[in-house]
Amino acid sequence: MPIQRSADPTHLSPRLIVQLLGVHISTVLGWVERGELLASNISSSRSRPRWRIAKSDLEEFLASRSNRAEEV
Repeated sequence: MPIQRSADPTHLSPRLIVQLLGVHISTVLGWVERGELLASNISSSRSRPRWRIAKSDLEEFLASRSNRAEEV
């Protein structure tokens, strides 16, 4: 039986974030490498990481970079 993928995944790949934000893959990977965007490596190999980013972590990251004034 094939594994069913959720229509609303809780974790996103860097490539999907590239599509959502319209930035280059090196930008997203840079955020991950610098620890600005939290990600989990789901690969068994350290030489070829497969990053996944929780939607909540992406939302927090984007909110921290927003220039909107916080509501008081």
